[in-house]
Amino acid sequence: MNFARAQHYLDYLTKAGWFTPQFMRDQAQQFRRRDVDFRRTRQAYGPPTGFGFGWILYTPQPEKVVAAALATGRITATETDAGQWQARVQLPDNGRLVLDLVAAADSARIETIYPDGIEQLAGQ
Repeated sequence: MNFARAQHYLDYLTKAGWFTPQFMRDQAQQFRRRDVDFRRTRQAYGPPTGFGFGWILYTPQPEKVVAAALATGRITATETDAGQWQARVQLPDNGRLVLDLVAAADSARIETIYPDGIEQLAGQ
């Protein structure tokens, strides 16, 4: 695993301001776990385990998933606690992505993203 590039990617996501510090720590930990897997398995063909689908949105075409959800109004959000919300993005084929959001200054930030109903497709 190229940790310099992984760190550059994480720095970019951090600067975007969409994610909580906890989310970013979780992503860094995920990179470390995948590195251990790469060293253990020495996989040489096909997408590496854990990378067959998009890293954050669990799809090989995140831009299409988000565009379709926005175009069809297939995103719902509910407040779960004061300063916390859960958004559900209905995917074009099957299942949903669930985003847990928390209040941060003048906006909300993503704390977690996880699949709901697509785990078999995403190899989860």
